[in-house]
Order: sequence, then structure tokens, then C-alpha cells
Amino acid sequence: QQLSHLSDEKQAAAPSCVHKFWNTQLVPRYDDEFDETVNEQIEVPTSSDQVRHEPFLLPAQFEWSELDIDDEKELHEMYHLLTHHYAEDADNRFRCNYSVDFLRWALSVPR
Repeated sequence: QQLSHLSDEKQAAAPSCVHKFWNTQLVPRYDDEFDETVNEQIEVPTSSDQVRHEPFLLPAQFEWSELDIDDEKELHEMYHLLTHHYAEDADNRFRCNYSVDFLRWALSVPR
């Protein structure tokens, strides 16, 4: 049984639990039935002709910029921007703190 690791009391309560966040995510719910032996992609890959080729319009004071991640100077500029100016929460307590090497890896195509 899918919930065999939970106590009988928790199993009885599980289907009636409200999970405001998790119910919006692509994860199984308590009452979902699925074949645990299947491991496949969630979405079919998008072909390049289905991807928007023109950038979205930005407000006048902003502009799009292309980044050359093979250029150390540009990569460090992006690292500085993310590390010192990007905050995830309203209290500015969570900051993006990825290393330069991680950013290079994450933004590179597989070689």
C-alpha cells in the first residue's frame, strides 16, 4: 500500500488533508494511483519551431542583454548581480548564492 509507512491514524486523515502548496505541484497526492515502475518525462519535449523566437517586450527603462557565459568577466558580473541584488523573500534573508562554476555549468549546454 502506498501509505504503508504511515500510522493507521495518519492514513485515515491523509485524504482529507489540505495542502495549499503541494496541491499545486506536479507531485503525487495521497489518493493518486500510479505505476511505481514507470519513470518517464512529465512533458513531451518542445521542438524549436514551437519556441517563441521574439523576446517579450520590456518596459522602456529595461533592455534585453545576451550573456556570454564563456566570458569570465560577464559570468562574474552575473554572479555579482545574483549574489548581491537578487532576494527571494520580502525580508531579504534568502539570497541566491551559487558559485561561478555552478552558474557556468547550469547555463551551459551539455558538451
